[in-house]
Amino acid sequence: MNFLILLIKLLSLIFYGYYDGYSKSLLYKNSTVIKIYEKNVVLHTFKPDPYVVSSYVVELKSKLVVFDMQFENQDAKNFLDYCKTLNKPIDRIILSHYHFDHWLGASVFKDEAPIFALNETIDQINEIYIKRKENGFKQPAIDFLKYVRVIKEHSENIDGVEFIFEKILNGENPVTLITRIPSLKTMIVGDLVYNKFYMYVGEVEKIETWIAVLEYFRTNFPYNHILVGHGNPIGQEVYNENIDYLKFVRNVAENTKTLDEYRSRIMQKYPNYGNPGIVNCPFTNFTCPYGQF
Repeated sequence: MNFLILLIKLLSLIFYGYYDGYSKSLLYKNSTVIKIYEKNVVLHTFKPDPYVVSSYVVELKSKLVVFDMQFENQDAKNFLDYCKTLNKPIDRIILSHYHFDHWLGASVFKDEAPIFALNETIDQINEIYIKRKENGFKQPAIDFLKYVRVIKEHSENIDGVEFIFEKILNGENPVTLITRIPSLKTMIVGDLVYNKFYMYVGEVEKIETWIAVLEYFRTNFPYNHILVGHGNPIGQEVYNENIDYLKFVRNVAENTKTLDEYRSRIMQKYPNYGNPGIVNCPFTNFTCPYGQF
């Protein structure tokens, strides 16, 4: 059976240049792009170097669906330029949640295609970045809310492929829009899942709720491609890794008295994870220097 599978993959590579699940990486304007091929659809991951957030393009037969719009304007411009190399129009752009590193580059995309976010996400951007004290993101947030549109939970056929848009509560932040593509065994999860990045727990009142979300995904969606908010696409193994991380962080927070000790223990346990500054944003007891976002 293994030989037959390998033979099918080899023949697919010869005749089509790919097989289902085949992936390859390339460099584009100081960014890494990972391409995954599934059933005549290509999943593109765009990661600036150095990068904060991973953005995605689902390349369908005749159009593109884009997810999250980068943090830095130049990275957003490079991401849009990459999208244009695919020679297909952008059908829509989906924002996963309200954190600024996922939408601050939106102005680059606003004339390319409609941008959608949950109503709760729009309310959060208004409340946190506009109504609260000056935080550096007020004007971009005001501008963003002029053109962002509301998306509701629903299922939709886009260019022959079913997309399921669902709202998830009380994970990394209060509200996240995930997108499932069952035929491709693919789920785009925003910051509910991380891959080899320190996880932001600054808004988590009870870490058990985030763990419960991950357990729900692990049980109900045995998908091959988990497109995370920070890091490379990954498979089912990511859930156990994230759950173990969160349990460790919870234990450290319950048994340390200073931020330095808290940070040191987490860094020692996970020395090679990305974005170490976010470790300073614990979910309890300590003060996060970046503020509550």
